[in-house]
Amino acid sequence: VPGVIGLKTGFHDDAKYNMAVAFNKEGKLYLAVLFGGNSMKIRDSEMKRTVLDFSPKMDEEKIIYALIYGTIEEPF
Repeated sequence: VPGVIGLKTGFHDDAKYNMAVAFNKEGKLYLAVLFGGNSMKIRDSEMKRTVLDFSPKMDEEKIIYALIYGTIEEPF
């Protein structure tokens, strides 16, 4: 995924499949964290969509929602 500079994946019984991704977008560094993926495939696709769809021009509430819950539209 363009802009990704590093990531860490994991699994925990309570948090399920999770991922943290550091990425650059429009010259700024962001960190997105996703918890609660029901599978590796879901976790990976949601994080990919989050990084690709993310825009620093979004309103602040949507940015926080996207970076914490791992999706622009809604949590899975």
